[in-house]
Amino acid sequence: MKKLILAVLFGLLLTSHAYADSLKIFMSGMDWTYNNGILSDSGGISGSDALDYASFKVNNLLYKGLNSDIVFDAYIPLASLSGGSGTFTPGEATFSFLVGTEGISLYLTDYLIVGQNSGYDLSLTGILVKSEISSQNLPYGFIMNEPITLTFSASGETETALSGTGEVKAALLVPEPATLLLLGLGMVGLGGVWRRFQS
Repeated sequence: MKKLILAVLFGLLLTSHAYADSLKIFMSGMDWTYNNGILSDSGGISGSDALDYASFKVNNLLYKGLNSDIVFDAYIPLASLSGGSGTFTPGEATFSFLVGTEGISLYLTDYLIVGQNSGYDLSLTGILVKSEISSQNLPYGFIMNEPITLTFSASGETETALSGTGEVKAALLVPEPATLLLLGLGMVGLGGVWRRFQS
């Protein structure tokens, strides 16, 4: 009996230390456009933009890489962007990352967009964009916890043809999928202990 209890406790101890600290979703091939005071994905206000590649990293280690059925959708007011370089603090804005029908949608709450306009070259950088979760149903069982940070950069020769990369980063709210197996084994062990006591 003592050995069984110790085994169960050891399994639960392993589970408690197997939580992933952070999840990063990296995105490349992000195509942006600026039109009528709105910075959005190249699909416009009612569409989305297909990404070239996306990866999920747990504690900076690659968990999964994807190169199909991945898109992002963004709506960011940026008044006076065409007026030249500067730092902009937009109003109400949203951002979504989708893998098929799964993904995460954010409400951007506190951020700065830095724009540099020199001749035919325009570049934008979103720095430490703090976000709240509107909804999430991420693949692989991941659940991000607030606060969430979004960073991105994009450049191009015209305001309607910008491209770049981005990253969504946050702590994980629950164990990574591989940890769920350990948790299940721990629960099975506890069930065995309970049956022993009942008998």
